[in-house]
Amino acid sequence: MSLNKIKRPTPWLYLPLVGLANIYTCLVKQHRVFGAESIKPFTKEPLLVIGNHTSFYDFLYMAKILYPHRINFVVAAKYFRFPGLSLVFRLAQAIPKNLFSADIRTVSRAVSIIKQGGIVGIYPEGQISLGGITLPLPDGIGKLVKHLGVPVVAVKSFGGGFVDPPWSDKHRKGIVESHVSVVFQKDQLADMTSDEVDQMLANALAADPYQWQASNGYQYRGKDLTAGLTNLLYICPNCHSEFTLTATEDTLCCSQCGMKATMTGSGHFTWENTESHFSHLGEWYQWEHVKEQQAVEADPDYCYSVPVELAMYRREGDGIEAVGQGTMTITRETYVYRGTFRGETTEMIFPTRTTRYVPFDGGHNFQIYANNELHEFRPNPGVKSVKAALVGETMYHLQTKNRKK
Repeated sequence: MSLNKIKRPTPWLYLPLVGLANIYTCLVKQHRVFGAESIKPFTKEPLLVIGNHTSFYDFLYMAKILYPHRINFVVAAKYFRFPGLSLVFRLAQAIPKNLFSADIRTVSRAVSIIKQGGIVGIYPEGQISLGGITLPLPDGIGKLVKHLGVPVVAVKSFGGGFVDPPWSDKHRKGIVESHVSVVFQKDQLADMTSDEVDQMLANALAADPYQWQASNGYQYRGKDLTAGLTNLLYICPNCHSEFTLTATEDTLCCSQCGMKATMTGSGHFTWENTESHFSHLGEWYQWEHVKEQQAVEADPDYCYSVPVELAMYRREGDGIEAVGQGTMTITRETYVYRGTFRGETTEMIFPTRTTRYVPFDGGHNFQIYANNELHEFRPNPGVKSVKAALVGETMYHLQTKNRKK
């Protein structure tokens, strides 16, 4: 399938596969849907469907809700380079998108699907919310919605991040809910500004799964509930040491001060050898953001350096390959990679003011997209990916604040 000629998914392939996936989400993921009746009048015309991003299974939940109507999903371009996944997304007629960068090709392909009378599905956050709470939406979403000029439906999901935490390879048993609503009818968009559209989209997707869980009492059963969590939570709230947390079964323990935080089936923490610092990991992760911001603002010369391996798309064929070794240094103005690139000494510079978000795979890498190219930096040790991402995003916000003065 040529990515330059995008079409709607083929019915004979899409319908049976999504039908099987629907059975899976009902029986295994215990997926429940509320409000689907409200969108039925809009499914016979071109449509944009948006969702909050809670887990890798969100695409299945959205596809189930719209079934048997076929969706062209917007998907991170890097997945088209992974063997296996590439074939799946190409057969599904997914639309590739370079994350957190203007991508005219993505817009033109979405417009093409709309002109064909199809449905486009997108997760505007651009990445899974690791802390669970809906992330601020990137700039430009409102402009895209106005440009498409079709009704907009929101699928707001809860519990997906409890059942399949994006920071862990462990799955839990529990309930996932999706609440469906109509955000815009077609005739509403013409008289609205892009900022007004942005605000309504943000309101439609705003979700706090911890409040939701507290209101319904759902429990999520599994083993080793904190496995992988140290790839996200790296500052001890008791002694403020970094990278001293270890995960054992359901507990995080600080090797420096002995603090213990145990995750319960509700997704909340209980505490030992310290006061109760945070109710849940969303608060803890947000506090880490604040700590990095305070450190940067307190020191005009603050920088963060970490040894990295550089990986990029293969020149031929699918996949991502290591292409160099060096050091990444993040300052207020720039990300600077100094090291090797395909056997040659090099220096790569990326401005922080153009990099609002730094997606990262906890424990493995953080990524910068520039000139339609993925630059995947793999720190040593891998757990330092989260700090690099938070420092980088802090530098972006500092640059934005200074430009507005």
